[in-house]
Amino acid sequence: MCKISIIIVDDNHLLRKAHILFLKRHSRFEIVGECENGAEAIAMAQKLKPQIILMDINMPVLNCIEATKQIYGMLPECRIIGLSAFAEIQFVKSLRENGAYGYVEKHMAFEHLVKAIDKVSEGGKYFFSYSVN
Repeated sequence: MCKISIIIVDDNHLLRKAHILFLKRHSRFEIVGECENGAEAIAMAQKLKPQIILMDINMPVLNCIEATKQIYGMLPECRIIGLSAFAEIQFVKSLRENGAYGYVEKHMAFEHLVKAIDKVSEGGKYFFSYSVN
């Protein structure tokens, strides 16, 4: 079984590490990199060519929306799932319009993140928000 390669991008160090610890419990996931802003995500994606990028929407230097546009321009096979503490429909719409394959609110159970990764890695889309759905 091939592992799903993942980069985690979040300016919150503790949350980034929590995602890594949780996802490492699943043998089908391989965390290949982590960084804290969209500019670093672009460089890391070019170098590592992951299947999935989990990316916080609001970050310093370059936000998820702009980074998503640039990454898809270079690596159209890479799938981005946006993460946000905010449940505003505008974030979800912007992600969809700019090529993201998923969205999960940060306060939701980690199981939603696993479902999102599985669905997106199989070619589907996963946009889940209590306030949007």
